[in-house]
Amino acid sequence: MNEDGFTNKEIMETLGIKNVSQIKRCMRWYRAGDIHRFNQPVGK
Repeated sequence: MNEDGFTNKEIMETLGIKNVSQIKRCMRWYRAGDIHRFNQPVGK
């Protein structure tokens, strides 16, 4: 979404993300091709 011209604030409101660092981490994974990380459960 960030590459499509959306601001971090718009992404946070749309997806319910509370922290900007989560957006940065997800974008890093996406650019590196680590798409499988998005399907992993949250937490331990």
